[in-house]
Order: sequence, then C-alpha cells, then structure tokens
Amino acid sequence: MNGRMTERFLVKYAAVARQASYLDKKSSLLGESNPYYVLEWLLLPPSKEELERLSSIDYARSPGLDRKKQIPFLQVFFSQTVPDLAFSVSNRLAFALRRSALADLRRLFGESAWTEASGRLVSRLQETLSLWSRFQQTWAELTKEAEEEFARKRKELLQEEAEQPKEVMEEQLQRLQETRNERINAIPKELLSGPFAEEPLLALFYYKNWETPSSYVEGFIEAIRHAGVDPYAAAAEQSEPESLVEWEAQERKTFLDWAAGYFSETDLNRAKLDMQEKQRVWARWLERLPELAKTNRVLAEELIQTTVNIHGAERLFVEDGTSAPWLPAFIRTLLEGDERRAQELALFVRDRIILKQWPIFAEKLLSPAISKEKHIWVFCLDPVSIEQRLLRSSAAKAGPAAMIEALCEAYAFGLKTGLPFRWLEPHLAYLCDKEPGVITTFPFKVSSFAELSPVLSVDAALLTPVFKREAAAPARRKIAELLVQHMAAGADHVDQQEKKAARLLASEKPDMVKLWLERYGREPDMLPKASWERAARTLDVKWLGFALPGKEAEHAQVLKWLETNSEWISFEGDASPSSGGGSTKVSYRILAPGVLDAAGGRLLARVKVRAELADQQEIRSLLDDLADL
Repeated sequence: MNGRMTERFLVKYAAVARQASYLDKKSSLLGESNPYYVLEWLLLPPSKEELERLSSIDYARSPGLDRKKQIPFLQVFFSQTVPDLAFSVSNRLAFALRRSALADLRRLFGESAWTEASGRLVSRLQETLSLWSRFQQTWAELTKEAEEEFARKRKELLQEEAEQPKEVMEEQLQRLQETRNERINAIPKELLSGPFAEEPLLALFYYKNWETPSSYVEGFIEAIRHAGVDPYAAAAEQSEPESLVEWEAQERKTFLDWAAGYFSETDLNRAKLDMQEKQRVWARWLERLPELAKTNRVLAEELIQTTVNIHGAERLFVEDGTSAPWLPAFIRTLLEGDERRAQELALFVRDRIILKQWPIFAEKLLSPAISKEKHIWVFCLDPVSIEQRLLRSSAAKAGPAAMIEALCEAYAFGLKTGLPFRWLEPHLAYLCDKEPGVITTFPFKVSSFAELSPVLSVDAALLTPVFKREAAAPARRKIAELLVQHMAAGADHVDQQEKKAARLLASEKPDMVKLWLERYGREPDMLPKASWERAARTLDVKWLGFALPGKEAEHAQVLKWLETNSEWISFEGDASPSSGGGSTKVSYRILAPGVLDAAGGRLLARVKVRAELADQQEIRSLLDDLADL
C-alpha cells in the first residue's frame, strides 16, 4: 500500500482541531461521513518518514484526554483519538461504518500486508490488555502502601493529641488527608509516565475510565478478524431497494444512514478508493425511483433523502452531458413531499445540480425533442432567475421568444400534472404575465372544478386581467360549467375558491344562472336544498319562488307578484292573467324559480309560471267541447 488514504484529511483536520478540546476533536471526527478510515493509522502506525512529513502539523501543545496537560497534536491523534474511535463503537450505524471501512482497508492493503498488519495489531492489543492487568495490580499495591503510610502517620498525630491544641491537630490532620489524596491521585499518572509509558493505550483506558477495557478492545479485535464480511455492502450490490420493505424499521434506517456514509466521497477516502465506481451501485438503486414513486412513496422519499446526504452524489444526476433518466421522478417526489423538507431538497437540486450544470440544462430546455417531464427541474428555481440565466447563456441565441415559450411549456406541464401549488404559484404568476393563454386553456384540460385549484389559487390581482380579456370568454364559460356542476354537489359551506371563481366570472353570472336553471330549475327537488342554498351564496343571488310549501302557497305568491312585480313572471305559452276571461278561475303553478342579483336587485331570470283552470266543471265542459270538434 503506497501512501496514506487519510493523510490529506489529517492535515486539514489538524489546522481546525489543534486547539480544540479532546471531546471537540472527537466530535469533529465523528461528524465525517465515515470517520473510520483513519483506523489505517492504528493498523499501520506512522513511520519515521511519515512523522517527519507531518511535522508541520505536530503542534507542540494540543489538548488531550488529560485536561490539565497539553501534548503534541499528533500524539493526541495517534495515541488517543484514533484508538478511542476504534474501540468506542456504541450503536449499529457506527458498527456498520467501521465494518465497511475495515473491509475497504483490507482490500487496499492486500491480503499479505493486511494479514501482517492486523496480526501485529491484534497481538499488541492482547498484550496491552495483559499489561493493563499488571498496571491495575501495581496501581492497587502502591495505593495500598500509600493508605498504610497515611494510617501510620495519622496514628502518630493522634498519639500527640495531648501535646497539641485542638485547632493545630485538626489542621495537621487536614494537611495529612490532602497529602494522602494527592499521592493516591498521582500514582496512576506516575505509572503511565514511568514504567508503563511504552504503551500509550494504557493512558487511553485510564482517562476514559474504562474499568474493563477488554469489553471495548475485544469487540474491535473481532471486527478485525471478520474484516471483509460486509452484509450492508453486499445488500447494496446484490439487492433492489424494494427488498428494504421487509426490513425491520430501525435496521432499515441504519442501512440508509450507512449508505449515506459509505457512498460519500470525502478527503478520508478519495485518495485511494474509486468512489465514482462505488457510487454507481447507488445509482442502480435510483433507477428504481420512477416505479417506487408510484408504488412506495415512503421508500422513494427515503432514497431521495439518502442521496442528498451522500457527498459527491451530484455526479449521478448528470453524466456525459445527459441527465439521469430518474431525475424527473426524483424531483417530482421531493416537490410533493413534506413542505419543510421539500424546500431543503429543492435547494440541493438547485445549487448542487442545476446551477453547476446550467449549460446542459439550459440547452435541453430549448430542445423540442425532449419530453416536457424532464424539465420539471424548473420548479426548483425562481422563474425570473431562470429567464435571466437563459438570456445570459449560450441558449440566448434561440431568442427571448423561444426561451419564454419553452419555460411556459414547462410550467404548463407542471400545472397539468398537478404539482403542489406552493411550487406552481411563482411560475403561474409568470405565465399570467408572459403567456396568459396557458392559463386560459387549462380549464379545458380538467374535468372537475376541484382540478382548477392551482389556477384559482393565483393572486386575484394577477388572475383577473387574464380572464377579463375577450379571448378568454370560452375559458370563462368552461369554468362556469364546472362551477355549476360543483355547486350541485350540495356541500354545507362555500369555500374560498368557489367565491373567487364567482367573482372572476361576474360577467358570466346571468349565463351561470341560466345554465343552473336549465339543468335543475324544472325539477328543483332533484337536488337537495343545501345545493340551492350553496349556489345562492356562491353566486350572491336570491331565488324567487323556490321551495314554497305547496300549490296554494305558489298561487298566492304569484298573485302577490302580479300586483307588485309582474315583470318577474314569465307565463308558459300564451297564458296570461286574463286569458280565461273575467269569470274563469285560474290557479298558478311555479314551473321554475326566478333569480334576483342579491347585490343590485337586478332580475337575472324570470319565474316560469303556468296558469291552470281551477274549476273542475269548467275543465269538463272544455273537454266536451274539444270532443265535439
């Protein structure tokens, strides 16, 4: 193995961590995607040549485990931080990352060098554990001697009690106790710097307060002996992401966290490992995203979050000038996810993928041969920003009109396929300004009023001018039809979008009323009363002659209108109040209600009334006359 994989990292780490406390040093190291590659220094301690090369970072005073003493930085790193990292593995993720790092190191060393280095390290660790036992025994013996010396001197002082004032005696006993404590506390440190100084791991055991360091060290020895057996790496290489469905939840989370560390390219591994080749394994998993987005949304979102956590994964999104086929599913899934997390993921896509590869994305946006679905990335950027970037890029040669048209087509696709409104809003506003035709054609692409939600969510100040245009008349009529259909559903309340649509279609109110009456006016009972009330509140109208309690009430109401508002009535056929002559008795039936504009009192539709003969004898006489014809 030529050269160190983590030497470059060590130089940078020293510059940042040299004056940090020991805990901060270790925390900084643990913050790396996979810090366990530094174990190469434990398996193969630095040579004299390497120490000379690293002398520039061997700062003389750096905090270590002993808070009262500072030692050279490299001593802290090689004798404390690295072995502490190796032994202190307390959770499944750390165990998995250490296992993978050891497997990679074994491949880098080669079998012969690995066998030699690992065998030497295991022997050293076993000898150190034996040495720790001797250290503890010596420590205990010296402590016993110190206690006996303390007891002897205390006894002598107490025998002199009669000759000493009480205050003096208490002061001498206190000093004796302090001397005893200082001596006992100094014993282990004197041993570590004296007869046991040759093995620095003993100091690690002592300062970490490990009474039985074998429980820590033997776990690492076992990991060395099984280095190369990496079930997570095997699962990543041989399985499909769908297999994770069968995993226990905690194990699945551990695996995905492991993947973020294992596939990350950092200063700890890039010098020796082919991370591009390794990341292709993860790229194969991402190929399943389009299908997973349809069948297992949770797993798809987990793969996306893991990908974002992989350092250097940007190369997977664009390769050889072509974006990955799974990129549209990746972006759509993240945009449709949790709002807060989606914002963070969209920034990742914007800053680390699109803007870094802007010439490629800009060129593809203007290509008519590429599916509009592949342009879903535009929703990760501000529309004005995209337009300005396009104008400044090589794509500007196509001309502003072509660029704006391409953008509008991409926005229209997002609108049509139902992206969450929070992503559509700024782009719909852009469409209202640049290409209002996209907005006014949208109603013809949906089958229900609810599907109009993205457009109706746009600020009214932007939307109203779009639909007021003469060219938008067909769109207004279509929305009116959808609104009438929606109001007939009979909900108990009127939502904001219904009111907004009604205000937007104020000029179409008479037509909406006419359409409503054509569909439901002849048989009002075909709809629940709630539907009629909902329509009245939405359109801000008042029904005339609706839901009167029986024939007599209808007749009385018509008579009243004839006296006060005869213009509200439209009789069926040629009938009129005087058609039967003065002696003829007529009964009035309401065939369809009329409509008044609640705001201005304008008559929008007349009440349809039928005049019927009320006298049965007269009816029979008329029938007889007809029979004689």
